[in-house]
Amino acid sequence: MNFFSGLLGGDVNRLGKEFASKVKRIGLKGIFHSDELPNYGITENEVEEIRKSMKLDVNDGFAFVSEKENLARNALDIILERAEQCIHGVPEEVRKALPDNTTEYMRHMPGAARMYPETDIPPVRIKKGYVDKIKLPELFDKKIKRFMKNYKISFESAKQLVYQGYDNLFENFVKKYEPKIVARTFLNIIPEIEKEGNGVSEIGEETLDEVFNALSHNRFAKEGLSKVLASVIAEKEGTEDLPVSLTVENAIKKTGLGGLSKKDVETIIEKILSGKKEFIKEKGKNAFAPLMGLVMKEIRGKADGEIVSAILKKKIMEMT
Repeated sequence: MNFFSGLLGGDVNRLGKEFASKVKRIGLKGIFHSDELPNYGITENEVEEIRKSMKLDVNDGFAFVSEKENLARNALDIILERAEQCIHGVPEEVRKALPDNTTEYMRHMPGAARMYPETDIPPVRIKKGYVDKIKLPELFDKKIKRFMKNYKISFESAKQLVYQGYDNLFENFVKKYEPKIVARTFLNIIPEIEKEGNGVSEIGEETLDEVFNALSHNRFAKEGLSKVLASVIAEKEGTEDLPVSLTVENAIKKTGLGGLSKKDVETIIEKILSGKKEFIKEKGKNAFAPLMGLVMKEIRGKADGEIVSAILKKKIMEMT
């Protein structure tokens, strides 16, 4: 190392210490350098012999390591690289502050993408066959697009399901139940129940499955889903030993939202329309919206809104 004599040791520069800190990262305990020799059992004559064999000038310094050949050569390459950096200026690297007001090397400065080898962990060779077997998780953007396509839900709903961690539960339920109802339950109904001060931790996967199953069998209307879930929470308090199916059944009964049959819905609609004949005659099809409000107020979540709407339209058409 040309002109490095006097720079490797001493009280100020201590480049030798810098080189040693670099090679410690690959497992060496340290190095020997010309500014600290003769020492460590190495005589002055032996130092001069080294200088002669390397054809060094009086201003030149040198360093050597004692290790297995591969490791030693690697260490010398590191020392040489660091010595060349000294000529060009301060290298870009992360350094550790020491109690004596000096610093020592810690790791490489990360690049723009922050992709750099972990300096404290030795590399591990992985066979291609092992890599091929690794199944990477589905990317969020790809999953959102798949949800939109497969389950016909909006971008915003798909995005919230994925980012809020409901994606796996959602996919489990939509194998059996209506996707839009399942999505609305996770994204709207459960948060609303929680805002009212109810402990939504009681609404587990098994409970949701029982509630969705009851809804799919017309035990209550989808408009009453929020009330049924809130009632399930209240029903669970102090009755943890009850089967979930019985808890859900009791909740439905207590809300009074037991499903009405199609015939029951027709009877209620006919009763309301019998007192609105003049209004229907005057408004015609425009009578639907205000009458729908009256009917739904009477039914109060005991029947599916789509079924009610279809029956009401038919009855109005028959009267006009």
